[in-house]
Formats: sequence, structure tokens, C-alpha cells
Amino acid sequence: RIAARGARFVTAVTTPAAGRLAARVWQEIDNRCLKTANRALHFFIRQFCGESEMSQTVNAAAIGRWAGIILTLLVAGPVRAQVAIEVQDAGPNAFGGSAWTLGFEFVPQVDISVDRLGFFDLDADGLAGTHGVALWDASGTLISSAFVSSSDPLIGFYRFSAISPVVLTAGNSYVVGSHDFRTDDAIRDDRGVTSTIDPDINIITGRWRFPSGSLQFPNISTGSPTVFYNTANFTFTRVPEMQSHLLILIGLGLWAAGRHLA
Repeated sequence: RIAARGARFVTAVTTPAAGRLAARVWQEIDNRCLKTANRALHFFIRQFCGESEMSQTVNAAAIGRWAGIILTLLVAGPVRAQVAIEVQDAGPNAFGGSAWTLGFEFVPQVDISVDRLGFFDLDADGLAGTHGVALWDASGTLISSAFVSSSDPLIGFYRFSAISPVVLTAGNSYVVGSHDFRTDDAIRDDRGVTSTIDPDINIITGRWRFPSGSLQFPNISTGSPTVFYNTANFTFTRVPEMQSHLLILIGLGLWAAGRHLA
């Protein structure tokens, strides 16, 4: 396969130590290509290092430069924002008419960076009012907040307002909530709603507060992870792990070494 054949070729034209390092790099490239389904790069790598008998003119410097560039791009490439909750069907039991603060408590399974807060838009046809959405830690300390209106971009059934990114730590509890359902409707997940929760997010329980004349920490729990309010939402990206940072440095080092050998 790519890693084994590439390593054999690199070992043949460099030192054994360089060959072992190359084997690790090629294996990582191979794994990440498969994981990201990046077929174009996968094809390129196969053609570049897979046919050693056709690559006799390829030297160690070129391999170092290309391995460094590809590994760095694969590890540090664009990251797609994830949505905490995606609603496919809001169901028939939407409700409103009161100034509640509604939301849910959750625990991120990995370190995440939250960059937008969202409010539910029934029928995805615009909001009648402007609504506050906030993020708190488990003790009720405000982390970030935003106001969401019809002018904000729509993703699925939610309109999202950008915030300065905040990092949430894996294993810690947080609460997200939204306010004021006198003009727009709310939904609760156990009332006929069809939704998907991102696997990086573990919902602990629903949260609510009433009366709530303004956006306030929802201090009352529903006591169930399946009874929560889909009214508030957020988008996030994973915070890169230390291993990814190390691989980026290795990739840049290989590129620099290739330039030095050329």
C-alpha cells in the first residue's frame, strides 16, 4: 500500500533513520487521506511514491518537500463548522406566548470552539422579534451572548449570530439558552421533534426559567437528557489536539529539510 511502498523507496535512497521517519509520515498521510476521503491527494500520493521503478529520478529532497507540504495541508486544512443540534422536523407541538428562558445543559466530548449562537425559526420563514441567546458555565457564569433576528443567516431551522470564539473544555458542563417566546414559537425535543445531536455534544438535561423578563440563566432542570428545549443552538469547531500540532511541525520540518537538501 501507499505507506509501505513509499517507505521502501525512501529507505533505498536515504538513511535508515530517514526511512523510518518517512514511513511514519507516509502512514499518517495515508490514514488522513482515507479519513477525509480526499481522493485527489490520495491518487497523487499513490502515483508519486507507489511506483519506485518509475521514480528513480525522484530524490530525497523532493520527497521531503512534498511530504511536508501534503502533511501540513492535511492536518491544518479548512475545518467545517459543526452544528450542535440539527432539526429535521419540528413536529406539531410548538408552543409560545410567554417570556421563558429555555435551553439545555450539555458536556462537550472534546475541546471545542463555539463561534455562533442560534435561535430556532419555526418553518424557517423568519423571526417576528429579536431574541437573546447565551452560553453559561454550570454555575451560571455568563460566557457569551448574542441577539438573533431575521437578518441573521439561516442554517436548517436556526438563525445564527456570530460571537467571538470561546473555547469549551471537554468533560465540563455548560448551559445554552434563548429568551422570549411571546412572538416566536419554541419546541421541546420529546414532543414529536425529529432531531440529530452532534456526537461531540452530550446533552445532560433540559433547562428552563419562568418567569424570565429578560435573558437569564435557566436554573431549573427537566431532569432528563431526552426532555430538552431545541430553542437555542450553537455552531463549533474542534480545537486541534496536540498531536495535530506536532504533525504540522513535522510536516514543516520535512519541507525545510527538503529545501536544505535540494
